[in-house]
Amino acid sequence: MFKHRREGEAWPGSPGRNSLPPGRMSVRQQGREPKSDPGGARGPLRSRSPHRRLSLLSKGAAGDAKPLDVFAIAAFRMLKDPLHSIETFSRFLTQHVTISLNLVQMEALRQLVCSARELHARLPGILNLVPLWRGKDQDEDCVDVNDLLSHVKSDLSEMFSRREARLSHPDLPRVRGNPSLMRVLFENLVVVSLRRKSRRFHEIRISSGPKNNTNSGLVTFVVFDGGEWLSLFEFHERELGTRSAAADREDVAAMGLMLVRSIVDRHGGRVWSGLQENGLPCLLLSLPAAEHVEIDPAADTLTVLGETAVETSELLVEDCLATLGHDLRTPACTIVSSVDVLLEREGALMSTEQRNALKRIQRNSSFMLELLEDLLDTMRLDAGRLHLQVETCDIRMLLGDIVEMARLQADQKSIRLVLSIPSAPVEATVDPSKMRQVVQNLVSNALKFTKPGGAVEVGGRSESSGVTIWVRDTGLGIPESERASLFKKFSRTSVRATLGEKSTGLGLFISSRLVRLHGGEIEVQSTPGEGSTFRVLLPSQPAVG
Repeated sequence: MFKHRREGEAWPGSPGRNSLPPGRMSVRQQGREPKSDPGGARGPLRSRSPHRRLSLLSKGAAGDAKPLDVFAIAAFRMLKDPLHSIETFSRFLTQHVTISLNLVQMEALRQLVCSARELHARLPGILNLVPLWRGKDQDEDCVDVNDLLSHVKSDLSEMFSRREARLSHPDLPRVRGNPSLMRVLFENLVVVSLRRKSRRFHEIRISSGPKNNTNSGLVTFVVFDGGEWLSLFEFHERELGTRSAAADREDVAAMGLMLVRSIVDRHGGRVWSGLQENGLPCLLLSLPAAEHVEIDPAADTLTVLGETAVETSELLVEDCLATLGHDLRTPACTIVSSVDVLLEREGALMSTEQRNALKRIQRNSSFMLELLEDLLDTMRLDAGRLHLQVETCDIRMLLGDIVEMARLQADQKSIRLVLSIPSAPVEATVDPSKMRQVVQNLVSNALKFTKPGGAVEVGGRSESSGVTIWVRDTGLGIPESERASLFKKFSRTSVRATLGEKSTGLGLFISSRLVRLHGGEIEVQSTPGEGSTFRVLLPSQPAVG
């Protein structure tokens, strides 16, 4: 029923005598020539051993730990969309405002464009942290693909409407894999089809493909939308200021396909381009069947030839921290500062449309920077590399500063922000910067999920057992069924921010871990439609970690 485009010649990603491991993209297939890296493998092209298994990061609370590859995939997924927005509006600015800029503005715009291009080139490097498959993972489960695609269809309903497209998925086989990653896989698979310029039909059809060898334990899925897929296997770098909108859309789709291939590869499958019997192109991918999973007896060991598991884990953490902290954070900071320069000095030379484009870049770059900071904190917490520098301080001063900093955000939404503290000092032994981060996260969330005209109260008091800090809002509230997962990584609730504000999904996880480092607890009480109260309970003598 399906065949390769040329007899005896495999597509990139399809099995071949001299091919890479299933699903793995070579440097050439990604559209880049190998570059020298004298610094020692910090860029996206660094080599890695296929024997590495990225299983655990956490040295502490194992219940909160996630495999490093899951973390890397989630990071890539969250960063690629704001980057796409930054690139789109950067291209608009380079085409329409260069004549009216002075020398300082021209330099700021040049740095903005160069940094966006640098991020575009380096972001795929995160996926180098995704290993080759070596057996069953402890987080794997049976996944109903039909149910999963129904949720994806609902979540992307607006995008389907804008693109005048629809999704069909006749009865599909179940698979075995990490449920979170499977959701990311199929969501990105649909988004790639929706975004790419080569799609010809309104219907995107995902069906089951030809049976694999029963011993392989794999099932095949076929994605068909009438368009060819081969070009997406070639990840091209183009000049940001000269590429067309269609080429830009194709690059975004190619990044989405890279994410799909990494997840499939992580589960021991493969992705390739092929033809149906009628000669029309399609995309095929194979995944482990729910009923048949081969377990590698050595899969539970973490080894790299000649290295211990601890050494390997440390090297992988170093790689990830370097990628997030230097390769991505540095150009993101440059974008933020460049936009600030353009907004401060533009005067009356830019139109409202151009100024709005700058503000969109500012919002997306600020969110990207916030996300990178949260990712770095999460990595350090999981790796046991974040330590407290405690001192005795008056919590009233800390809360007062936070409320003043948040007042502008509250005023923009017409939310009444109240500080409730006693006249007597409220002393606690804490790391001031980390406790500030905790309360800022709680206040920021309260403002995001409170409607205009509502109220947020921030308070603190001394008690016999220690100090209590609380943030109370009259917002949307949280369903009881979703409260248990609030403090997990990348957690999402069904409640949406009142003005569509973005969230990294890591703030509450980081806050809970920081509070626990202080020896304290964080708890939540919430009533849907009425609001929520978050309390931080700090002991008199915190455990210092």
